[in-house]
Amino acid sequence: MTYRKLTLEELEALQPEFVRFLASQSITAADWKKMTTQNPEKSSEWIAIFSDMVIEKSLRQVSYLEHRTAQELKIFHCDDEKITLISIDVTDEKFDFLNNNLADLANVDFSKISVSQISKKYHLPREREIFGMLSWGCSLSNKSTFDALQKLV
Repeated sequence: MTYRKLTLEELEALQPEFVRFLASQSITAADWKKMTTQNPEKSSEWIAIFSDMVIEKSLRQVSYLEHRTAQELKIFHCDDEKITLISIDVTDEKFDFLNNNLADLANVDFSKISVSQISKKYHLPREREIFGMLSWGCSLSNKSTFDALQKLV
């Protein structure tokens, strides 16, 4: 397993896709029912394979991630070959990235704002790095946020 198994709730939401996946593997509804009762390890393996396929497909669509703490905002652009990070650190304790938006930075003393940008090539396959970043605590972001931060660099 490359990523993780989908939860029962996630599998239920993807039931039509899962049924098509099983059918593509020549596993009928009767075969599946029999497998889940007589060979749960094998059915668990099929769920793991399907989970990896679904997660991999989703990760291919991710282009922007962010990670926020009270005093730091990191925005990542994940292109095909590299990740570009724009990081903003604010030392003004009155400002909090968890409760303020980017427009509120205009009210912070410029000397208390540090902005940096760096790019790096992937060390692992792109989707595995993105999965790791999401597991670490990143969330999905968007191009407009990245572009707004890039203007500060």
